[in-house]
Amino acid sequence: MSYSDKNRNLKRISRNLTPSISKGLLIVFGVFTLLIIGISFSLAKSLIFWFIGQIILAVNMLQWFVLLHETGHNTLFPNRRANLVIGHISGFFSVLPFHSWQRIHSQHHKWTGWQDLDPTTKQVVPRKLNLLEKKLMNFCWKFYLPLFSILYRINNYWNLPRLFQLFTRNKLKVKMAFNVLIMFLLYVLLVFVLGTGVFFRLFGLSFFMHLVLSDPILISQHTHVTQNLSGEKDVKPFYPEEQAIFTRSLIFPKWISDFILFNFDAHEIHHMFPTVPGYLLSQLPFFSNNQINWIKWLKESKQVPAHILLFKNRRDTGYDF
Repeated sequence: MSYSDKNRNLKRISRNLTPSISKGLLIVFGVFTLLIIGISFSLAKSLIFWFIGQIILAVNMLQWFVLLHETGHNTLFPNRRANLVIGHISGFFSVLPFHSWQRIHSQHHKWTGWQDLDPTTKQVVPRKLNLLEKKLMNFCWKFYLPLFSILYRINNYWNLPRLFQLFTRNKLKVKMAFNVLIMFLLYVLLVFVLGTGVFFRLFGLSFFMHLVLSDPILISQHTHVTQNLSGEKDVKPFYPEEQAIFTRSLIFPKWISDFILFNFDAHEIHHMFPTVPGYLLSQLPFFSNNQINWIKWLKESKQVPAHILLFKNRRDTGYDF
């Protein structure tokens, strides 16, 4: 079967893969259940139970992040209002404002492949780095300190001055600013209600572990892959079916893909068919050379200095992964 025939076949199948109320509710119920289990374990007096609870909450925050991604695409439920409600809840538990996430992520899909136009990759456009920047990045990457995840979150989704530069409509500015303010006040209220000790007992280590888990997943998807630079020329976005070469998928055990990540790891096919719910992506028969086992990727990528991994194109470095 030719490449064009395969694409036509994928498009034909994708038309029948639409959001499901029952599947969406089942996923949300499962994620809420894991949240309650994680909180219960984390409040236990036993240090072992507390640590297990922290691991559960770290994984659960990753799930909320995936739900935020799905609701941002309006693919968790067929109803936009349901996606909006769960999107805000998901944003709260993954510490990402929904409105700024949705707008930035929409631009990310539009400009994938153009590194200097995609707002999520613009910060790693190749440039000359000073010695301190290199040493800091390399130290954090080597010792699993999630510097990238922290900067990625703050700069893309909490940085209102940057968001206001990217999105100039006043109504949208107000919406994003209000979202950021309300979330900040809710976190302050939560600390006040729970007390500082209980708050950090529940969400201190777990959030740090969540960032550690997020770091390689986010870095793997759009760094050290084929990218283009517009050079400030007037260029056109790539079509979704052309975007697979600009991203990478990590291959996890099926139970992790299905029940933890809800196929968020299938990133190439997601870019090709962003309107297909993540929990249905496995029904699209797709394989490419940009898929790599997650252990292999992590092992090989840790051998590469972070400033090369983040700021260099794969075709320029000689590292073949």
